[in-house]
Amino acid sequence: MANRALSQLHVLRGTPGQITPVPERTIGFPVLPLGRDFERAVSSFYNFKKLRQLDVPAVTALCPFNLNQLPLQALMLKELQVTFPIYTSLQNKGAYPSPRHVLFWQGSSNTSEMEGDALAYIFEKAGVKLTVLVEGTATKQDFIDAYHSPDYDIIWVSSHGERGYYEPDNSSFALSHTEAVSLAELAAITVQQPHVRLLFLNVCEGGANTQIGEFLNVGFGHMLTSHNQDVLSHLWMADSLVAMLLGALVAEGLCQPGSTYFSAYQTALLTLISGEASIIDKLAALEPETPHPAITALIDRLQYSSNADLSNILKWGSAVYFT
Repeated sequence: MANRALSQLHVLRGTPGQITPVPERTIGFPVLPLGRDFERAVSSFYNFKKLRQLDVPAVTALCPFNLNQLPLQALMLKELQVTFPIYTSLQNKGAYPSPRHVLFWQGSSNTSEMEGDALAYIFEKAGVKLTVLVEGTATKQDFIDAYHSPDYDIIWVSSHGERGYYEPDNSSFALSHTEAVSLAELAAITVQQPHVRLLFLNVCEGGANTQIGEFLNVGFGHMLTSHNQDVLSHLWMADSLVAMLLGALVAEGLCQPGSTYFSAYQTALLTLISGEASIIDKLAALEPETPHPAITALIDRLQYSSNADLSNILKWGSAVYFT
């Protein structure tokens, strides 16, 4: 079911007569009509409600075994209202700061500019500095320099992602129509940060991985997490409206007192799960008397979208968090 719903081709060791269906459409493009069957199948197999019998508060992370592209964090949040980061770095983590300075790469996806406008308003309101690099004026070297820099608590990319299905090291995200940065390029850079930085790749399939062994997985989330970096991205080709809304909700969560990167992710995803009315209420509460144009634009896009079926897990469930 996962292969069919996500248009992917994962093969597990099975019986001699096992047949694995080959995707019938573009690899990685979710088949929305299969969303409800997909959710039921994964939920039934993992049976998260059994976790209520355990000491859930004592759990701190998920082990990265057998996760593939399954939205286990999203389903745990829906069924248990709690989940945990996927522990891919296998390192003791540094301190988690309150965000003071965010680097935002505004790419060419059709919602990147709206997302950037919303972030500018939300972070400015909270006293968080936002530096924006805009595709077309900034260069790949500008981004690489920013990635090297210890000045940013969060590096946030809104653009197009391209998964390397047959060459996973060459998975990349676009910086312009002619430039991209690959997983191999970023993996070669040592993050120079005294505390934990968040790399938020709000791009398609930035959270996907290719499994080549037990812990040997190739993907941005698996290879770029370290003692001083966490990664937030998407497991499959994300809906552009949902990605933009997730970005605004994560930013709102990051600006709350006592918030962490992961708690902001959890809160944002819980709001998405709750549906359109909850999303609108959360955004409208940012400025209840005189709504800011950037927030009004988000709400209008949501309300007037003809295909914003946020009850479908293939719409709301793609976000994944690695530590």
